[in-house]
Amino acid sequence: MVGIGTHEVETLVGSRLRLNMEGGETMLLDAQATTHNEEIEVPLAVTVSDDDPDVVHLVLLLPNSQALDAPGSISGTRSRGFSSLLASTKQIQVAVAKNRPIVRDHRKPGGTPQPTTPPTASPAPNIGRPGVVGPLTGTLALPDRYVAPTPSLTIVANAMNLQSKSLNSLLVVPPGLQLSTPVDINVEYLSPASPRETITQSYIVETGNRFVRQDLVGDGKPRRQFMNITLTERTANGAGAQFPLNWQVDLDPLFDVRIGALQFKLIDDCDRYRKSEIRVGWLLPDRTTGEKSFSTRRGQVVSSMTEFHWNGAQLSAKKNLLQPYVTFDERDPCIFGMDCWFGLTDYWFKAVQSLPPLVPGKSGMVTVVKKAENESCRAEFTYSARYVLFKDSALSKPTPSPIVLDNQAPSVQRVGTWCLSNATVGVSGPDSEWSCNGNTGVRFRWVPTIPATGQYDVYVRWPNHSNRSKTVPYTVHHAGGNTIKTFNQQTDGNDWRRHGRYMLNAGTESYVEVSSVNGTAGADAVQFIRVP
Repeated sequence: MVGIGTHEVETLVGSRLRLNMEGGETMLLDAQATTHNEEIEVPLAVTVSDDDPDVVHLVLLLPNSQALDAPGSISGTRSRGFSSLLASTKQIQVAVAKNRPIVRDHRKPGGTPQPTTPPTASPAPNIGRPGVVGPLTGTLALPDRYVAPTPSLTIVANAMNLQSKSLNSLLVVPPGLQLSTPVDINVEYLSPASPRETITQSYIVETGNRFVRQDLVGDGKPRRQFMNITLTERTANGAGAQFPLNWQVDLDPLFDVRIGALQFKLIDDCDRYRKSEIRVGWLLPDRTTGEKSFSTRRGQVVSSMTEFHWNGAQLSAKKNLLQPYVTFDERDPCIFGMDCWFGLTDYWFKAVQSLPPLVPGKSGMVTVVKKAENESCRAEFTYSARYVLFKDSALSKPTPSPIVLDNQAPSVQRVGTWCLSNATVGVSGPDSEWSCNGNTGVRFRWVPTIPATGQYDVYVRWPNHSNRSKTVPYTVHHAGGNTIKTFNQQTDGNDWRRHGRYMLNAGTESYVEVSSVNGTAGADAVQFIRVP
Protein backbone atom coordinates (compact mmCIF):
# COMPACT_ATOMS: atom_id res chain seq x y z
CA MET A 1 0.00 0.00 0.00
CA VAL A 2 1.24 3.50 -0.85
CA GLY A 3 0.88 5.95 1.99
CA ILE A 4 -0.56 9.45 1.72
CA GLY A 5 2.06 12.13 1.28
CA THR A 6 4.66 13.52 -1.10
CA HIS A 7 6.57 10.97 -3.14
CA GLU A 8 9.54 11.07 -5.49
CA VAL A 9 9.31 8.84 -8.57
CA GLU A 10 12.49 7.39 -10.06
CA THR A 11 13.05 5.14 -13.08
CA LEU A 12 14.98 1.89 -12.75
CA VAL A 13 16.40 -0.51 -15.32
CA GLY A 14 13.86 -3.04 -16.55
CA SER A 15 10.69 -0.88 -16.75
CA ARG A 16 10.35 -0.44 -12.99
CA LEU A 17 9.58 2.61 -10.88
CA ARG A 18 10.88 3.41 -7.42
CA LEU A 19 8.52 5.39 -5.20
CA ASN A 20 10.36 7.29 -2.46
CA MET A 21 8.17 8.84 0.24
CA GLU A 22 9.68 11.86 1.97
CA GLY A 23 10.80 10.64 5.37
CA GLY A 24 9.23 7.25 4.72
CA GLU A 25 9.62 3.97 2.92
CA THR A 26 10.71 3.08 -0.59
CA MET A 27 8.50 0.97 -2.85
CA LEU A 28 9.29 -0.72 -6.19
CA LEU A 29 6.51 -0.84 -8.80
CA ASP A 30 6.31 -2.87 -12.01
CA ALA A 31 5.44 -0.65 -14.97
CA GLN A 32 4.73 -0.99 -18.65
CA ALA A 33 6.08 1.15 -21.49
CA THR A 34 3.63 3.47 -23.23
CA THR A 35 3.63 6.86 -25.00
CA HIS A 36 2.21 10.35 -24.46
CA ASN A 37 1.72 13.63 -26.36
CA GLU A 38 2.68 16.12 -23.63
CA GLU A 39 5.42 18.70 -24.23
CA ILE A 40 7.77 18.45 -21.25
CA GLU A 41 11.48 18.98 -20.73
CA VAL A 42 11.99 17.00 -17.52
CA PRO A 43 10.39 13.78 -16.25
CA LEU A 44 6.86 14.36 -14.91
CA ALA A 45 4.87 12.03 -12.61
CA VAL A 46 1.06 12.12 -12.63
CA THR A 47 -1.76 9.98 -11.27
CA VAL A 48 -4.33 9.09 -13.94
CA SER A 49 -7.92 7.97 -13.29
CA ASP A 50 -9.20 4.84 -15.01
CA ASP A 51 -12.64 3.91 -16.35
CA ASP A 52 -12.67 1.38 -13.53
CA PRO A 53 -13.19 3.51 -10.38
CA ASP A 54 -11.03 1.12 -8.33
CA VAL A 55 -8.04 1.45 -10.67
CA VAL A 56 -5.50 4.28 -10.66
CA HIS A 57 -2.39 4.68 -12.81
CA LEU A 58 0.92 6.16 -11.68
CA VAL A 59 2.42 7.38 -14.95
CA LEU A 60 5.94 8.78 -15.28
CA LEU A 61 6.12 10.90 -18.44
CA LEU A 62 9.54 11.17 -20.07
CA PRO A 63 10.60 14.05 -22.34
CA ASN A 64 11.00 11.80 -25.43
CA SER A 65 7.24 11.04 -25.61
CA GLN A 66 7.82 7.74 -23.80
CA ALA A 67 6.17 6.90 -20.49
CA LEU A 68 6.02 4.19 -17.82
CA ASP A 69 2.57 3.21 -16.53
CA ALA A 70 2.18 1.40 -13.18
CA PRO A 71 -1.53 0.51 -12.59
CA GLY A 72 -2.85 -0.24 -9.11
CA SER A 73 -6.09 -0.54 -7.17
CA ILE A 74 -7.46 2.00 -4.71
CA SER A 75 -9.02 -0.65 -2.47
CA GLY A 76 -5.83 -2.68 -2.40
CA THR A 77 -7.78 -5.74 -3.53
CA ARG A 78 -7.06 -7.32 -6.87
CA SER A 79 -9.29 -9.96 -8.36
CA ARG A 80 -7.77 -13.11 -9.82
CA GLY A 81 -6.08 -12.29 -13.09
CA PHE A 82 -6.19 -8.55 -12.30
CA SER A 83 -5.22 -6.63 -15.40
CA SER A 84 -5.78 -3.09 -16.55
CA LEU A 85 -5.33 -1.46 -19.91
CA LEU A 86 -2.69 1.24 -20.08
CA ALA A 87 -3.80 4.81 -19.54
CA SER A 88 -4.72 6.44 -22.85
CA THR A 89 -3.04 9.60 -24.14
CA LYS A 90 -6.36 11.40 -23.63
CA GLN A 91 -6.56 10.31 -19.99
CA ILE A 92 -2.97 11.44 -19.45
CA GLN A 93 -3.73 14.80 -21.07
CA VAL A 94 -6.72 15.35 -18.77
CA ALA A 95 -4.66 14.44 -15.69
CA VAL A 96 -1.89 16.86 -16.63
CA ALA A 97 -4.36 19.68 -17.39
CA LYS A 98 -6.20 19.25 -14.07
CA ASN A 99 -3.18 19.47 -11.87
CA ARG A 100 0.15 20.39 -13.41
CA PRO A 101 2.46 19.17 -10.63
CA ILE A 102 5.78 20.44 -9.42
CA VAL A 103 8.66 18.13 -10.44
CA ARG A 104 12.25 17.90 -9.37
CA ASP A 105 15.20 16.16 -11.00
CA HIS A 106 15.99 13.37 -8.50
CA ARG A 107 19.68 13.57 -9.42
CA LYS A 108 20.02 17.12 -7.99
CA PRO A 109 19.88 16.71 -4.20
CA GLY A 110 18.26 19.67 -2.53
CA GLY A 111 17.50 21.25 -5.88
CA THR A 112 14.78 23.86 -6.08
CA PRO A 113 11.57 22.38 -7.54
CA GLN A 114 10.69 23.93 -10.88
CA PRO A 115 7.35 23.75 -12.71
CA THR A 116 7.49 22.02 -16.06
CA THR A 117 7.23 24.35 -19.04
CA PRO A 118 6.85 23.57 -22.72
CA PRO A 119 9.99 23.96 -24.88
CA THR A 120 10.40 27.09 -26.96
CA ALA A 121 11.03 25.09 -30.13
CA SER A 122 10.15 21.61 -31.30
CA PRO A 123 13.06 19.14 -31.53
CA ALA A 124 14.19 17.57 -34.76
CA PRO A 125 12.12 14.56 -35.95
CA ASN A 126 12.92 11.26 -34.24
CA ILE A 127 15.18 12.98 -31.70
CA GLY A 128 14.29 12.96 -28.01
CA ARG A 129 13.80 16.18 -26.12
CA PRO A 130 16.19 17.37 -23.39
CA GLY A 131 16.17 14.94 -20.50
CA VAL A 132 15.88 11.40 -21.80
CA VAL A 133 17.42 11.07 -25.25
CA GLY A 134 17.16 7.87 -27.18
CA PRO A 135 17.35 5.23 -28.04
CA LEU A 136 20.60 6.28 -29.67
CA THR A 137 22.36 3.71 -31.82
CA GLY A 138 25.19 3.84 -34.29
CA THR A 139 26.43 7.42 -34.61
CA LEU A 140 24.31 10.44 -33.78
CA ALA A 141 25.28 14.09 -33.49
CA LEU A 142 22.52 15.85 -31.61
CA PRO A 143 21.04 19.05 -33.06
CA ASP A 144 21.52 22.44 -31.40
CA ARG A 145 18.51 22.20 -29.14
CA TYR A 146 19.69 22.35 -25.54
CA VAL A 147 19.42 25.59 -23.58
CA ALA A 148 21.50 25.23 -20.43
CA PRO A 149 21.75 27.73 -17.54
CA THR A 150 24.97 29.28 -18.90
CA PRO A 151 26.53 29.80 -22.36
CA SER A 152 29.45 27.44 -21.66
CA LEU A 153 27.17 24.60 -20.55
CA THR A 154 24.97 25.16 -23.61
CA ILE A 155 27.97 24.94 -25.95
CA VAL A 156 29.19 21.66 -24.44
CA ALA A 157 25.71 20.09 -24.30
CA ASN A 158 25.06 20.76 -27.98
CA ALA A 159 28.54 19.67 -29.10
CA MET A 160 28.40 16.15 -27.67
CA ASN A 161 27.79 13.15 -29.89
CA LEU A 162 27.38 9.46 -29.14
CA GLN A 163 28.65 6.45 -31.09
CA SER A 164 28.20 2.77 -30.38
CA LYS A 165 28.92 -0.67 -31.82
CA SER A 166 28.74 -4.07 -30.16
CA LEU A 167 29.29 -3.35 -26.44
CA ASN A 168 31.43 -0.25 -27.07
CA SER A 169 30.01 3.21 -26.53
CA LEU A 170 31.87 6.45 -27.11
CA LEU A 171 30.71 9.88 -26.01
CA VAL A 172 32.73 12.56 -27.80
CA VAL A 173 33.10 16.24 -26.96
CA PRO A 174 35.06 17.80 -29.85
CA PRO A 175 38.08 20.07 -29.38
CA GLY A 176 38.12 23.80 -30.01
CA LEU A 177 35.01 24.83 -28.06
CA GLN A 178 35.32 28.44 -26.95
CA LEU A 179 34.17 28.39 -23.33
CA SER A 180 34.19 31.37 -20.99
CA THR A 181 34.51 29.12 -17.92
CA PRO A 182 35.88 25.57 -17.41
CA VAL A 183 33.33 22.74 -17.59
CA ASP A 184 33.50 19.33 -15.90
CA ILE A 185 31.66 16.42 -17.54
CA ASN A 186 30.41 13.57 -15.37
CA VAL A 187 28.91 10.45 -16.99
CA GLU A 188 27.21 7.77 -14.89
CA TYR A 189 26.61 4.46 -16.71
CA LEU A 190 23.77 2.11 -15.77
CA SER A 191 23.44 -1.26 -17.48
CA PRO A 192 21.68 -4.52 -16.54
CA ALA A 193 24.95 -6.38 -17.28
CA SER A 194 27.44 -4.22 -15.35
CA PRO A 195 27.83 -2.48 -12.00
CA ARG A 196 27.27 1.26 -11.88
CA GLU A 197 30.26 3.18 -13.25
CA THR A 198 31.09 6.89 -13.26
CA ILE A 199 33.66 8.72 -15.40
CA THR A 200 34.52 12.40 -14.87
CA GLN A 201 36.68 14.57 -17.10
CA SER A 202 37.32 18.28 -17.41
CA TYR A 203 36.84 19.66 -20.90
CA ILE A 204 40.13 19.90 -22.81
CA VAL A 205 40.02 22.50 -25.55
CA GLU A 206 43.09 21.15 -27.41
CA THR A 207 42.00 17.51 -27.65
CA GLY A 208 38.34 17.40 -26.74
CA ASN A 209 37.13 14.50 -24.60
CA ARG A 210 36.37 10.85 -25.27
CA PHE A 211 34.33 8.87 -22.75
CA VAL A 212 35.11 5.27 -23.66
CA ARG A 213 33.21 2.36 -22.13
CA GLN A 214 32.76 -1.32 -22.90
CA ASP A 215 29.83 -3.02 -21.21
CA LEU A 216 30.24 -6.51 -19.77
CA VAL A 217 29.08 -9.44 -21.89
CA GLY A 218 26.50 -10.56 -19.34
CA ASP A 219 23.99 -12.86 -21.01
CA GLY A 220 25.27 -11.82 -24.45
CA LYS A 221 21.90 -10.40 -25.47
CA PRO A 222 21.02 -6.87 -26.65
CA ARG A 223 20.40 -4.43 -23.82
CA ARG A 224 19.87 -0.73 -23.15
CA GLN A 225 22.54 1.30 -21.39
CA PHE A 226 21.48 4.45 -19.55
CA MET A 227 23.81 7.44 -19.26
CA ASN A 228 23.22 10.15 -16.65
CA ILE A 229 25.33 13.09 -17.80
CA THR A 230 25.96 16.13 -15.60
CA LEU A 231 27.77 19.22 -16.91
CA THR A 232 29.18 21.46 -14.16
CA GLU A 233 30.77 24.87 -14.51
CA ARG A 234 33.87 25.42 -12.40
CA THR A 235 34.20 28.88 -10.90
CA ALA A 236 36.82 30.47 -8.69
CA ASN A 237 34.69 29.56 -5.67
CA GLY A 238 34.21 25.94 -6.73
CA ALA A 239 31.35 24.25 -8.57
CA GLY A 240 28.85 26.53 -10.26
CA ALA A 241 25.81 25.94 -12.45
CA GLN A 242 24.88 22.40 -13.48
CA PHE A 243 22.99 20.91 -16.43
CA PRO A 244 21.79 17.26 -16.23
CA LEU A 245 21.00 15.12 -19.28
CA ASN A 246 19.66 11.57 -19.44
CA TRP A 247 20.80 9.65 -22.49
CA GLN A 248 20.45 6.01 -23.42
CA VAL A 249 21.97 3.76 -26.06
CA ASP A 250 20.95 0.34 -27.33
CA LEU A 251 23.90 -2.07 -27.25
CA ASP A 252 23.88 -5.20 -29.42
CA PRO A 253 26.78 -7.56 -28.56
CA LEU A 254 28.59 -8.81 -31.66
CA PHE A 255 30.64 -12.00 -31.73
CA ASP A 256 33.12 -13.57 -34.12
CA VAL A 257 32.23 -17.28 -34.08
CA ARG A 258 34.40 -20.17 -35.30
CA ILE A 259 33.14 -23.76 -35.55
CA GLY A 260 35.95 -26.35 -35.78
CA ALA A 261 36.22 -29.68 -37.59
CA LEU A 262 33.75 -32.43 -36.73
CA GLN A 263 34.80 -35.69 -35.04
CA PHE A 264 32.69 -38.84 -35.14
CA LYS A 265 32.94 -41.89 -32.89
CA LEU A 266 30.62 -44.87 -33.17
CA ILE A 267 29.43 -45.99 -29.72
CA ASP A 268 27.62 -49.13 -30.94
CA ASP A 269 28.28 -51.16 -34.07
CA CYS A 270 25.43 -50.79 -36.52
CA ASP A 271 26.44 -54.07 -38.21
CA ARG A 272 27.37 -57.01 -36.03
CA TYR A 273 29.79 -58.81 -38.38
CA ARG A 274 31.33 -56.11 -40.53
CA LYS A 275 32.19 -52.47 -40.58
CA SER A 276 29.31 -50.04 -40.42
CA GLU A 277 28.77 -47.99 -43.55
CA ILE A 278 28.11 -44.53 -42.13
CA ARG A 279 26.85 -41.36 -43.73
CA VAL A 280 27.12 -38.20 -41.57
CA GLY A 281 25.08 -35.12 -42.41
CA TRP A 282 25.08 -31.63 -40.96
CA LEU A 283 23.25 -28.34 -41.08
CA LEU A 284 25.41 -25.26 -40.41
CA PRO A 285 24.28 -21.93 -38.86
CA ASP A 286 23.81 -20.28 -42.25
CA ARG A 287 21.53 -23.20 -43.30
CA THR A 288 24.10 -24.73 -45.64
CA THR A 289 24.27 -28.52 -45.54
CA GLY A 290 26.97 -31.12 -46.03
CA GLU A 291 27.58 -34.84 -45.70
CA LYS A 292 30.41 -37.37 -45.65
CA SER A 293 30.42 -41.19 -45.98
CA PHE A 294 32.92 -43.69 -44.56
CA SER A 295 33.29 -47.13 -42.99
CA THR A 296 34.12 -47.49 -39.30
CA ARG A 297 33.79 -49.70 -36.25
CA ARG A 298 32.77 -49.07 -32.68
CA GLY A 299 35.23 -46.91 -30.71
CA GLN A 300 37.10 -45.61 -33.75
CA VAL A 301 37.34 -41.81 -34.11
CA VAL A 302 36.88 -40.25 -37.53
CA SER A 303 38.29 -36.72 -37.41
CA SER A 304 38.79 -35.75 -41.03
CA MET A 305 35.55 -33.79 -41.51
CA THR A 306 37.10 -30.36 -42.07
CA GLU A 307 34.18 -29.53 -44.36
CA PHE A 308 32.27 -28.87 -41.15
CA HIS A 309 34.41 -25.75 -40.50
CA TRP A 310 32.35 -22.55 -40.30
CA ASN A 311 33.22 -18.92 -39.50
CA GLY A 312 30.95 -15.95 -38.86
CA ALA A 313 32.00 -12.36 -38.16
CA GLN A 314 30.20 -9.75 -36.02
CA LEU A 315 27.19 -11.93 -35.33
CA SER A 316 24.28 -10.68 -33.27
CA ALA A 317 21.51 -12.55 -31.50
CA LYS A 318 19.17 -10.58 -33.77
CA LYS A 319 20.39 -12.58 -36.78
CA ASN A 320 18.54 -15.64 -35.42
CA LEU A 321 21.30 -18.06 -36.44
CA LEU A 322 21.05 -21.58 -35.03
CA GLN A 323 23.68 -23.92 -33.62
CA PRO A 324 24.97 -26.66 -35.98
CA TYR A 325 22.86 -29.79 -36.33
CA VAL A 326 24.44 -33.22 -36.90
CA THR A 327 22.94 -36.62 -37.65
CA PHE A 328 23.87 -39.92 -39.30
CA ASP A 329 22.43 -43.06 -40.81
CA GLU A 330 23.82 -46.46 -41.81
CA ARG A 331 23.39 -48.07 -45.22
CA ASP A 332 22.65 -51.74 -45.85
CA PRO A 333 22.49 -53.77 -49.06
CA CYS A 334 19.04 -53.87 -50.64
CA ILE A 335 17.54 -55.85 -53.45
CA PHE A 336 19.68 -56.17 -56.59
CA GLY A 337 22.84 -55.17 -54.65
CA MET A 338 21.88 -51.52 -54.34
CA ASP A 339 22.50 -49.51 -51.16
CA CYS A 340 19.44 -48.19 -49.34
CA TRP A 341 19.62 -44.58 -48.10
CA PHE A 342 17.16 -42.25 -46.57
CA GLY A 343 17.44 -38.68 -47.83
CA LEU A 344 19.24 -36.57 -45.23
CA THR A 345 17.27 -33.55 -46.34
CA ASP A 346 14.24 -35.21 -44.77
CA TYR A 347 15.79 -34.59 -41.37
CA TRP A 348 16.48 -30.85 -41.69
CA PHE A 349 12.94 -29.56 -41.25
CA LYS A 350 12.57 -31.51 -38.03
CA ALA A 351 15.99 -30.31 -36.82
CA VAL A 352 15.34 -26.59 -37.28
CA GLN A 353 12.29 -26.74 -35.04
CA SER A 354 14.35 -27.56 -31.93
CA LEU A 355 17.82 -26.05 -32.44
CA PRO A 356 19.05 -23.50 -29.86
CA PRO A 357 20.36 -20.11 -31.06
CA LEU A 358 24.02 -19.76 -32.05
CA VAL A 359 24.39 -16.37 -30.34
CA PRO A 360 24.85 -15.86 -27.47
CA GLY A 361 27.08 -18.84 -26.78
CA LYS A 362 30.21 -19.94 -24.94
CA SER A 363 33.58 -21.13 -26.19
CA GLY A 364 34.45 -24.78 -25.62
CA MET A 365 34.03 -28.32 -26.92
CA VAL A 366 30.53 -29.39 -27.92
CA THR A 367 29.64 -33.08 -27.61
CA VAL A 368 26.37 -34.55 -28.89
CA VAL A 369 25.24 -38.19 -28.74
CA LYS A 370 22.81 -39.22 -31.48
CA LYS A 371 21.01 -42.40 -32.53
CA ALA A 372 21.15 -43.31 -36.19
CA GLU A 373 18.13 -42.16 -38.17
CA ASN A 374 17.49 -45.72 -39.46
CA GLU A 375 19.20 -47.96 -36.86
CA SER A 376 19.44 -48.32 -33.08
CA CYS A 377 23.20 -47.73 -32.97
CA ARG A 378 24.54 -44.54 -31.41
CA ALA A 379 27.42 -42.18 -32.17
CA GLU A 380 29.22 -39.32 -30.46
CA PHE A 381 29.84 -36.06 -32.35
CA THR A 382 32.42 -33.55 -31.11
CA TYR A 383 33.44 -30.13 -32.42
CA SER A 384 34.91 -26.91 -31.03
CA ALA A 385 33.07 -23.59 -30.81
CA ARG A 386 34.96 -20.33 -30.24
CA TYR A 387 33.26 -17.02 -29.43
CA VAL A 388 35.22 -13.76 -29.43
CA LEU A 389 33.47 -10.51 -28.54
CA PHE A 390 33.92 -7.95 -31.29
CA LYS A 391 35.58 -4.77 -30.04
CA ASP A 392 35.49 -1.66 -32.19
CA SER A 393 39.01 -0.25 -31.99
CA ALA A 394 37.87 3.15 -33.27
CA LEU A 395 35.49 3.47 -30.30
CA SER A 396 38.02 2.20 -27.76
CA LYS A 397 40.59 4.97 -27.94
CA PRO A 398 40.50 7.15 -24.81
CA THR A 399 41.13 10.86 -24.60
CA PRO A 400 44.78 11.29 -25.65
CA SER A 401 47.12 12.44 -22.90
CA PRO A 402 49.13 15.43 -24.12
CA ILE A 403 52.91 15.59 -23.73
CA VAL A 404 53.64 19.02 -22.23
CA LEU A 405 57.13 20.47 -21.89
CA ASP A 406 57.59 23.85 -20.25
CA ASN A 407 60.76 25.92 -20.12
CA GLN A 408 62.00 24.07 -17.00
CA ALA A 409 61.74 20.57 -18.51
CA PRO A 410 65.00 18.58 -18.14
CA SER A 411 65.24 17.94 -21.88
CA VAL A 412 65.22 21.59 -23.04
CA GLN A 413 68.31 22.92 -24.80
CA ARG A 414 69.41 26.58 -24.80
CA VAL A 415 71.78 28.18 -27.28
CA GLY A 416 72.83 31.62 -26.00
CA THR A 417 71.60 33.40 -22.89
CA TRP A 418 67.93 33.29 -21.82
CA CYS A 419 66.50 35.18 -18.84
CA LEU A 420 63.49 34.54 -16.59
CA SER A 421 60.52 36.67 -17.63
CA ASN A 422 58.43 38.79 -15.27
CA ALA A 423 55.24 37.87 -17.17
CA THR A 424 52.67 36.12 -14.97
CA VAL A 425 49.51 36.04 -17.09
CA GLY A 426 49.09 33.22 -19.61
CA VAL A 427 52.10 31.23 -18.42
CA SER A 428 52.20 27.43 -18.46
CA GLY A 429 53.96 26.31 -15.31
CA PRO A 430 55.61 28.57 -12.76
CA ASP A 431 57.44 30.89 -15.16
CA SER A 432 58.71 31.50 -18.70
CA GLU A 433 61.92 32.85 -20.29
CA TRP A 434 62.86 35.41 -22.90
CA SER A 435 65.87 36.26 -25.04
CA CYS A 436 67.63 38.90 -22.97
CA ASN A 437 68.08 42.45 -24.35
CA GLY A 438 70.38 42.50 -27.31
CA ASN A 439 70.55 38.71 -27.67
CA THR A 440 69.67 38.17 -31.31
CA GLY A 441 69.78 34.75 -32.90
CA VAL A 442 69.61 32.78 -29.65
CA ARG A 443 67.58 29.54 -29.73
CA PHE A 444 65.48 27.58 -27.26
CA ARG A 445 64.66 23.95 -28.06
CA TRP A 446 62.12 21.55 -26.46
CA VAL A 447 62.95 17.86 -27.04
CA PRO A 448 60.11 15.43 -26.21
CA THR A 449 60.26 11.66 -25.85
CA ILE A 450 57.65 10.45 -28.34
CA PRO A 451 56.22 7.11 -27.13
CA ALA A 452 55.05 5.80 -30.53
CA THR A 453 55.44 6.82 -34.15
CA GLY A 454 52.34 8.53 -35.47
CA GLN A 455 50.54 11.75 -36.28
CA TYR A 456 50.72 14.44 -33.59
CA ASP A 457 49.19 17.89 -33.22
CA VAL A 458 51.89 20.29 -32.04
CA TYR A 459 51.00 23.38 -29.98
CA VAL A 460 53.13 26.27 -28.77
CA ARG A 461 52.48 28.75 -25.98
CA TRP A 462 53.88 32.04 -24.70
CA PRO A 463 52.70 34.95 -22.51
CA ASN A 464 51.93 38.17 -24.36
CA HIS A 465 54.46 40.97 -23.85
CA SER A 466 54.82 44.37 -25.47
CA ASN A 467 58.56 44.02 -26.16
CA ARG A 468 58.27 40.70 -28.04
CA SER A 469 58.58 40.38 -31.81
CA LYS A 470 55.47 40.11 -33.99
CA THR A 471 57.18 37.49 -36.18
CA VAL A 472 58.76 35.00 -33.79
CA PRO A 473 59.70 31.81 -35.70
CA TYR A 474 58.87 28.37 -34.30
CA THR A 475 60.47 25.38 -36.04
CA VAL A 476 59.03 21.87 -35.72
CA HIS A 477 61.45 19.10 -36.69
CA HIS A 478 59.43 16.02 -37.72
CA ALA A 479 59.78 12.86 -39.82
CA GLY A 480 59.34 14.85 -43.03
CA GLY A 481 61.85 17.59 -42.23
CA ASN A 482 61.38 21.08 -40.75
CA THR A 483 58.30 23.30 -40.76
CA ILE A 484 58.68 26.95 -39.70
CA LYS A 485 55.78 29.24 -38.74
CA THR A 486 55.89 32.71 -37.20
CA PHE A 487 53.65 34.02 -34.42
CA ASN A 488 52.89 37.46 -32.93
CA GLN A 489 54.11 37.23 -29.33
CA GLN A 490 52.71 40.65 -28.46
CA THR A 491 49.01 39.80 -28.85
CA ASP A 492 48.38 36.16 -29.88
CA GLY A 493 49.60 34.35 -26.76
CA ASN A 494 48.34 33.49 -23.26
CA ASP A 495 46.93 30.24 -24.66
CA TRP A 496 47.88 27.20 -26.75
CA ARG A 497 48.32 27.92 -30.47
CA ARG A 498 48.34 25.05 -32.94
CA HIS A 499 51.47 24.88 -35.06
CA GLY A 500 50.31 21.95 -37.18
CA ARG A 501 49.91 18.19 -37.49
CA TYR A 502 53.06 16.20 -38.18
CA MET A 503 54.38 12.64 -38.35
CA LEU A 504 56.73 12.17 -35.41
CA ASN A 505 58.98 9.16 -34.97
CA ALA A 506 59.24 7.36 -31.65
CA GLY A 507 62.17 8.50 -29.53
CA THR A 508 63.86 11.87 -29.11
CA GLU A 509 64.66 12.95 -32.66
CA SER A 510 61.72 15.41 -32.88
CA TYR A 511 61.86 18.89 -31.39
CA VAL A 512 60.34 22.38 -31.37
CA GLU A 513 62.64 25.38 -31.49
CA VAL A 514 62.00 29.10 -31.02
CA SER A 515 64.53 31.73 -32.12
CA SER A 516 65.12 35.46 -31.64
CA VAL A 517 66.41 35.89 -35.18
CA ASN A 518 63.52 38.31 -35.87
CA GLY A 519 63.72 40.13 -32.54
CA THR A 520 63.01 39.51 -28.87
CA ALA A 521 61.31 36.16 -28.29
CA GLY A 522 59.72 34.38 -25.35
CA ALA A 523 60.01 30.67 -24.51
CA ASP A 524 57.28 29.11 -22.37
CA ALA A 525 55.92 25.67 -23.34
CA VAL A 526 55.04 23.26 -26.13
CA GLN A 527 52.53 20.42 -26.32
CA PHE A 528 52.28 17.21 -28.39
CA ILE A 529 48.93 15.40 -28.75
CA ARG A 530 48.69 12.02 -30.49
CA VAL A 531 45.95 11.94 -33.14
CA PRO A 532 43.54 9.03 -32.40
